[in-house]
Formats: sequence, structure tokens, C-alpha cells
Amino acid sequence: MKPEMSALLSEVPRAAVDARDAVVRDFEERIPDCLRLAFCVALGVLHNREGSEDVTQEAVLRAFQNVDRL
Repeated sequence: MKPEMSALLSEVPRAAVDARDAVVRDFEERIPDCLRLAFCVALGVLHNREGSEDVTQEAVLRAFQNVDRL
């Protein structure tokens, strides 16, 4: 393998990690606004604070687990 190709391939994993880190940072920046909205919607549907907190937490967890698809 040519040295240039080897160097390029060694950069791919780092670039993928950097891209994932950027997506996670963006997700973390947007979460505060989304949390309030998600909680308000859940509270409007469930009329129960504890249940709304649980649903909101589950939704955020699922979103984070699938952040690469968002």
C-alpha cells in the first residue's frame, strides 16, 4: 500500500470520531430547549408530572441513542 493511502486510511477513524463528537455536542446544545417542549407536550397528554418526566427522559435517551440517524 502506498504511504499516502496508509496515511489517509489512518485519518478515517479519527475523522469519524470527530464527526460523531460534533453531532453529540450539537445534540447537547439543543437538548435544553427540546426538554422543555417535550415535557410540556407530555404533561398536556398525560396530565401527570411524574409520568411526563419519565416519558421525556425516555424520549431524550432514545434520541441520543439514535443521534447518528437524526
